[in-house]
Amino acid sequence: MKIFQSTSSALMLLLATAALAPVASAASAPAPAPSLVSSSSAQLISQTPPVLMLGDTGTAVGDLQNNLAILGYFSGNTSSYFGSVTQDAVRRFQQDAGQLVDGVVGPSTDEAIRQRVGSSGEVPIRGALRLNDSGDQVLELQQRLANLGWFTGPETGFFGTQTEAAVIRYQRARGISADGIVGGETADALRAGT
Repeated sequence: MKIFQSTSSALMLLLATAALAPVASAASAPAPAPSLVSSSSAQLISQTPPVLMLGDTGTAVGDLQNNLAILGYFSGNTSSYFGSVTQDAVRRFQQDAGQLVDGVVGPSTDEAIRQRVGSSGEVPIRGALRLNDSGDQVLELQQRLANLGWFTGPETGFFGTQTEAAVIRYQRARGISADGIVGGETADALRAGT
């Protein structure tokens, strides 16, 4: 935060200096003074992710919630509101990632989350998945079940009878209600890799 504030102060000083400078004609213009902020620093400032914290809203919060869900830290519905559930998920991630545990997503935490999401390549399983569903979430389900040794059928992205049978076997082994539907409890267990 200090780096951002000092860089921001330097940028404000540069803007104030530029606004007070007299306008000279092109013929008599003196050589430009060296800039207080290099062009690469200015670019870095504009690319710095926003700080997200309790009470914030918007698409950046929704993206954060999705990324934390992919990593297994957020199991709520993505609401694009940074409430206490999101803050707790951020704190758990920060603890596991060796970050400062403050529940605030600054540049360091944001980068750590993005790196881990990029390396996982997973699609989060959200909502209930059941017989005859299809899509990326079903494919992810099949891949997770196969990695855990519960699914041996073709990974097609279609939730057919083979997938349902694998889910039921998995649920029974984990003491989860064996209904063949991947709801919150089943998805959480799969996400944890147990």
